[in-house]
Amino acid sequence: FGSAEVALVRAQKANLGEVWRELFEGDSLLLRDAGDHDQHVWWRDSGEDFREPEPTFGVDVFVPRNCKVEDLEVELTARHLSVKVEGWGVFRRHWAYTCRSDEASWHLLDDDGRRKVRVDCRFRGLPTNGPKTKEPDAVPKDAVKQLFVEDTDDYSTLAVAQVGAWLDVGATFSKEEDLLPAAQKLLK
Repeated sequence: FGSAEVALVRAQKANLGEVWRELFEGDSLLLRDAGDHDQHVWWRDSGEDFREPEPTFGVDVFVPRNCKVEDLEVELTARHLSVKVEGWGVFRRHWAYTCRSDEASWHLLDDDGRRKVRVDCRFRGLPTNGPKTKEPDAVPKDAVKQLFVEDTDDYSTLAVAQVGAWLDVGATFSKEEDLLPAAQKLLK
């Protein structure tokens, strides 16, 4: 690709409706499908004291409705989280911060009709208020933007993919007002 920073690749699926969990085995060089970003969500525990130097975060990885604990293989390390579901696929992401995996836990649950693996964990190296504040070790509420390296989208790949799909088939893909703000801006 020479000096290209972003490459938009369009591939026709042989079997329509087939779900691709990755474009390349192992998502080499973060080359991945810019589509399904509803496979997981994360949040900071709002019940904790805001001055907590290592706040608790939760991650939900959505799995098939018929999934049982016996179908799961969860690997939780300081560097990555991997949720392997027998006969379905693997969710694997690398932490943006060092996970305190010795204190982390996971369990399978149902919530609002969706089955998910919930992971509760803490991290080292989070951004703090700094030495010239009343609470120097506290992690500001909105300081953590991403928990996973793969979720950062510095090159707006999802917006570019949406624009490509919208230019190809228009409203069949999506209404223009439902596109990401960055995609709408690219169309202008």
